[in-house]
Amino acid sequence: MAQTSFQLYSDKWAVGQIADNSLNQIDSFIASTIIPFGGVVTRTVTNNVISQNKISWVPTTLPAAGSVIGIAIRREMEVTGQYEIGHQVDVLRLGRIIVIVPENSDVKVNDLAYTYSDGAINNNSNNGRLIGRFLSDAKVETMLINGESKSVKLAELQVDLLENK
Repeated sequence: MAQTSFQLYSDKWAVGQIADNSLNQIDSFIASTIIPFGGVVTRTVTNNVISQNKISWVPTTLPAAGSVIGIAIRREMEVTGQYEIGHQVDVLRLGRIIVIVPENSDVKVNDLAYTYSDGAINNNSNNGRLIGRFLSDAKVETMLINGESKSVKLAELQVDLLENK
């Protein structure tokens, strides 16, 4: 029997995994802070100068409106689940990605997605910055995080941050 369907990724979701092979824009930057897979990132600001090639994880900075530039993509070579300082980080600026949402969230398909100064991604617009739209209801998955098996709530996110320089 002939194979009639093909998948780019496995059925199990992983934090920071590209969700599918739809159109995306991925740019590379250098980590100024430790950045977890699926972490929301912003350009690094030093002495009021915005870096063009260095980025930071949002909780380590308090980003100004419009400064969120993307989400750190999972890379299998980084076995710790995060990018270390000085490592090259692939950042999804446009496309679909799997992200962690808060355990108490009620994320549903087509909800708008916001991020906050603590780096969380949720569907609550309260003081958040719009980063995209959820393409799935949130679901709980069990995965290894820093060598420990943990249950986390994940959702598929359509992100479009190309306007943010």
